[in-house]
Amino acid sequence: MGKDTNARIAVKARIELAEKYFAEAKEYLTKSDAVQASEKLYKAVEECIKALAQHYNMPEHQEAVKEGRWWIQLLGKASRGLSRELKEPRITDVWSRAYDIHVWGFHETKYTIEDIKEDAEYVDWLLNYLTFSTAKAGRFPVFSLRLHPTGFRAVSRPGHNALSAPGYGI
Repeated sequence: MGKDTNARIAVKARIELAEKYFAEAKEYLTKSDAVQASEKLYKAVEECIKALAQHYNMPEHQEAVKEGRWWIQLLGKASRGLSRELKEPRITDVWSRAYDIHVWGFHETKYTIEDIKEDAEYVDWLLNYLTFSTAKAGRFPVFSLRLHPTGFRAVSRPGHNALSAPGYGI
């Protein structure tokens, strides 16, 4: 297997892991477990940032490979770099939200379900943005977009309103 094939497999695995964490987060939200929901939402965003950074071969990804792990500052820098490169400031916004709930919802256990439940919509947006970005590049099967009164919505992932968190419609 070539280097490019291995990268595609790794990105796809990260997408699947992010989807798994997001599904778990939604379960914890329905159970009103703010601590675990916070952690799973954060982990979903973390995997999205890593996947995007690898997909676009960002310097932070290269440094993480060299270091043998992702450090928190690399994730923050990657989100900022991706926002700049892709001209999509919402990436940094979602990362900031995820880091906030990671610290205050998970580690410090200060947030309630009411404090974090809207963050799930932003995580969903990033996950769909990642899926759309990688599909657009021809790396994974393209999902269809349907016109909706507030913009286009992807329909490949049942139960998701792709690319449409509050204020995030396309």
